[in-house]
Amino acid sequence: MTTEPNVTTEPPTGRQPRTLPDVQICRVRDIGITDFADCLVQNPFECKYALSFGNGFLCQHPDWKEICQKTRAREQEDSAMRHVLRSH
Repeated sequence: MTTEPNVTTEPPTGRQPRTLPDVQICRVRDIGITDFADCLVQNPFECKYALSFGNGFLCQHPDWKEICQKTRAREQEDSAMRHVLRSH
């Protein structure tokens, strides 16, 4: 399981909630188990690919590896942005 903050499905004020799976919301991390990834979305109860497991959820989306790559890219961008902000 991750210790990082989870992505939420709550919409910004005044907007409709998004339905999962949604490529703009979905975040997963590879856990080394074939056909599963660690779902990083907070409260993905409505997602048909989310499998409750322990204190979290596993993702069974057929494209979880692609979602994982996008998650890593977003994390790297976020990390770079935090670094830039700290250096100013």
